[in-house]
Amino acid sequence: MLIDYVARYYKFLFLALVFIVFLKMILSYSFHGKLNGMHGILFAIFKWYGHQEQELEDIESRKIIMRVHNIISFFMYLILLLLIISNVLFRFLPH
Repeated sequence: MLIDYVARYYKFLFLALVFIVFLKMILSYSFHGKLNGMHGILFAIFKWYGHQEQELEDIESRKIIMRVHNIISFFMYLILLLLIISNVLFRFLPH
């Protein structure tokens, strides 16, 4: 029963991950003004703004964007973890 439940929503988790990745790329492009090739895209997807980086910014709106970016990053990592766990469940639990 658990496997059927996870299998039913697996597609939605993957689609949510894709949506969050595109949202992070758009936010990063609007924040930095460029995405340079594959390196820039990967940087946009996996970037986490630390406390020191946030403190170095003078404009308050840029600090807010950094915090929103970190919240979106947290949900992306959470969904990625759920996808990995569900793949492990499919491999080792009997159907």
